[in-house]
Amino acid sequence: MKRFLIAALALGSALAAGGALGENLKLGDFEKSDNMFAGISVDNTTGKDSASSAKIENKDQKWVTVKKDLDLEKELREVNFWIKSSDVNSIALRIVDSTGQKFQPRAQFKNDGSWQEIKIREFTKGQVFEGAGDKKMHHPVSQLLFILEAKGTVWIDDVSLDLSDAVLPEIVEKKKRIGQAKAYPVGNFEKDGDGFSEAFVIVKEGRNGGSCAKLAKTGDMKWASAGKQFKELKNDFLQFSYWVKSNDAKTLGVRFKDSTGQDFQQRIPFDANGQWQQIVITQFNKGQSWGGANDKKWYPPAKSVTFILEQDGTVLVDDIEGKLDPARITSDLDLAQTALGNIFLTTETPVINVGTKGDSVLWTAWDFEHKEVGKGSVAAKNGEVTIQPPKKNGYFLMRIEAQKEGKTIMEKWTSYCVIPPYKVKDPANAQWGAMTHFAQGMDVDILPLLVKAGIVSIRDEHYWGQVEEKKGEYAFSERSDRYMKACEENGIDPLIAMTFGNKLYDHKDGPSSPEGFAGYGNYGQAILKEYGKQIKWLEIWNEYNGSWAPPVAKQSNENRYTTYTSMLKVAYEKIKAVRPDVKVLGCACVLIPIPYIEGIFKLGGLNYMDAVVIHPYRGKPEGVDKEVAELRELMKKYNGGKEKEIWVTETGRHAKVEFDWEKDKKMFEMGRQWGAVYLPRQYTLLLSQNVARIYWYLASDHMNFVSMGLLRKSDDKMGRYAVCPAYVTYATLIRQLDGAKFAEREAFSKYTRAYVMKFRNDKNEDVRVCWATFPSKIEVAASKPVTVVNMVGEEKTINPDAGKIVLDLAGDVIYLKGEIQGVKEIEPEEKIIASSVDDYGKAQGLNNWYYGYFDIKDGKPSEFKEMTVVETMWGENWAGTQKYLKLGGEGGHPGSNAWAVKRWKSGYEGKVAISGTCQRGKEGDGVELIILNDGKEIFKKVVGGNGNPEKIEVLAETEVKEGSVIDICISPLKGLEYDATSYDIMIRTKKKQ
Repeated sequence: MKRFLIAALALGSALAAGGALGENLKLGDFEKSDNMFAGISVDNTTGKDSASSAKIENKDQKWVTVKKDLDLEKELREVNFWIKSSDVNSIALRIVDSTGQKFQPRAQFKNDGSWQEIKIREFTKGQVFEGAGDKKMHHPVSQLLFILEAKGTVWIDDVSLDLSDAVLPEIVEKKKRIGQAKAYPVGNFEKDGDGFSEAFVIVKEGRNGGSCAKLAKTGDMKWASAGKQFKELKNDFLQFSYWVKSNDAKTLGVRFKDSTGQDFQQRIPFDANGQWQQIVITQFNKGQSWGGANDKKWYPPAKSVTFILEQDGTVLVDDIEGKLDPARITSDLDLAQTALGNIFLTTETPVINVGTKGDSVLWTAWDFEHKEVGKGSVAAKNGEVTIQPPKKNGYFLMRIEAQKEGKTIMEKWTSYCVIPPYKVKDPANAQWGAMTHFAQGMDVDILPLLVKAGIVSIRDEHYWGQVEEKKGEYAFSERSDRYMKACEENGIDPLIAMTFGNKLYDHKDGPSSPEGFAGYGNYGQAILKEYGKQIKWLEIWNEYNGSWAPPVAKQSNENRYTTYTSMLKVAYEKIKAVRPDVKVLGCACVLIPIPYIEGIFKLGGLNYMDAVVIHPYRGKPEGVDKEVAELRELMKKYNGGKEKEIWVTETGRHAKVEFDWEKDKKMFEMGRQWGAVYLPRQYTLLLSQNVARIYWYLASDHMNFVSMGLLRKSDDKMGRYAVCPAYVTYATLIRQLDGAKFAEREAFSKYTRAYVMKFRNDKNEDVRVCWATFPSKIEVAASKPVTVVNMVGEEKTINPDAGKIVLDLAGDVIYLKGEIQGVKEIEPEEKIIASSVDDYGKAQGLNNWYYGYFDIKDGKPSEFKEMTVVETMWGENWAGTQKYLKLGGEGGHPGSNAWAVKRWKSGYEGKVAISGTCQRGKEGDGVELIILNDGKEIFKKVVGGNGNPEKIEVLAETEVKEGSVIDICISPLKGLEYDATSYDIMIRTKKKQ
């Protein structure tokens, strides 16, 4: 054998003078395995001194790489290995230091087929790139790679490293810190999944006789993964360890996400020998990286860990543990919650803890109306500050600024609220619900916050396609079990929607045959068997008239309700066969589509449901009560004059819009405020129609549904589940109306825009919910003081003056409590006499409104032509002769060379103001909103598309006489794409001068 020595590197005076090398670390003899060299193959026919060696073959690739991760504690002095080849005479080594800097020397040897020894000491000979970029080796080394760039084959054996005698000082210090570090349990799986996602199945095969997690991958899966988020972790990991065993898998990926959102994924090998092996990780920026800062640097603290199995097989994982650096991580500004979501009861003191590198913290708080309610400056002590904002009922937004030497170094925003403690009177029958997405990974620690508000029920799912992956075999994931158990522990009743299709039956989007319907019903039985008496209600599907239905159902309107009714009947019978007490909820529709619902009722579908489900999403709440009343009458028509319960299993408001002061902060406080105002009005009108249950969509922001949540996301920059104003208006509504029944609407007249909705509670006390869609005044007759509660829970007492109290009403709800003899509206000087939304109807001439279109010829409108009412899966609307030409309650869509026109015929003589808003999306080229008075243009403005404003204010004043016609027109520009346009326009009298 021949021996070659690469020139020595001067690694300090001792080595330069020929000093002795220290420890020799064996990396690979390849006798029993690949010694954890990724990408290498073991050849059992040849070795330097034995029968085995490692083989690297390059057939036609640009290069072939094999690598081994290192966990060294000493300085690298030399890399040693033996190599042979008959057709290749060089190989590159790549040595990666602790900064990610890569040193790539090349070894030369003879291609005569003989074993030759290579010793590499001079690492900077060759390419040096990435990492620190200073051509200095930063120890410890983290990775060793062999790179075969030429076509051919090499064999490698007896790979070893010569290291210094002394452990590196930083490693000594780190070991000391690890020894003193506090253990941080991540998962021992003795009780449940410890917060890991459902791919971890808990089995009784733990290393100490208890439970552990099982992760399995089969051939039809790209990978299997289970992850866990670290909530409010404020310390870095010094070490992360776990135990693993397998009989068939040889590697398990571990992915850490740092504080910037950067992912680091290591693939850690182990022996597939069926024995427990401990894996210890001390470097977290190794392996592949992407996202976040994307600079291959680790920014603590860790946000999550995920285990990934990429090869077919099964691994068991147990006793996952971290060791935390005692030193708390402090950035320029960190906020820490003392109550989850910053939701405080009136029995608690609001506190926000702050960590900072600054010398002081400046804070300011604003209430729901954006009035400043408090501010202060607090000096930092040891990098920490405690803020105590005002303690009063309501919702509050806070800006917190870290300052250093009088200058702001960072600012953050958060929110908090204060609500009274409350226990719902009759949880089993209370209406208060919220939609969660536990089936999609939402965390269960949100549930106590829902209970704080007074919410007694959640709506969620156990997806059919996941429950039944093999026909007739049912398995519920750890995720499902976790949230069901958490509901039980928190006293929350789950409403389960049976969703969606299963590819084993008919089509992945849903069943359409007797066999498929039976499979769907059996899935319902499986839910009942798994969770027993915890299930009181099952909802048959979700929004069948909308996006989620099988292809057969989508072929026609009739197919929608016939297919659904067939599925409903089978599911109902199978559910009742095993649990007659379970309520089956049917129709499963979005909006209140009367034609679709009547189609189901005509087929006898009402006999196969205990309650009707609607999702009455709409731009403004007013009018929803009329639509529900129509549904109630429809039930009586098909049910012998009797009603069944109505359940609103989704309602909400989505508006990702910002105030000017919050531009680009992505807090969407404007949109959230709109939702908070919307919620009590929508609920009040629904309750006035005796709706049995109402579920707000959503409990917290989720995926793309930002601004819809009662709370922000679990990982929101404002803090975990940072409270939203809708949470507070919901909690306030519950405290005012829990146990109350609707009595009557007061102060009502034809043109009133005031809502005074009287409820009576279980103590025979009246509670009035009041607001107005246009500024109004009411006069309250009272001989004693009256309590006024605003929609975020602030109370005040008003004393009557000469037996009456005058109150201004606007869009924000107020609650009136006390001994009130009556309420009337004070006649306004300017009266609303028409509204494009409130007066909308399905008959020409109703409320003096007509629905039609103008054909455009030579740029001018022709005579007015009336539209006709057509049925759709969404309900009924007015339609013209063209495909897209239509009108609805909240707007319409123009046609090609055709304006969509709402016409109001005046019964009033005098001056009027026409005002409101018009909205259209940013796509396409936009539309023109045109208003005509007896054919004369009095308003025209482009809205949407091509950079035009997506929302415009409408204002025009004009004289009308009895019989005058006001035409509100939507005119297309060049194209018709995205021309759906909404508007809310009112006509009011003007005060005579």
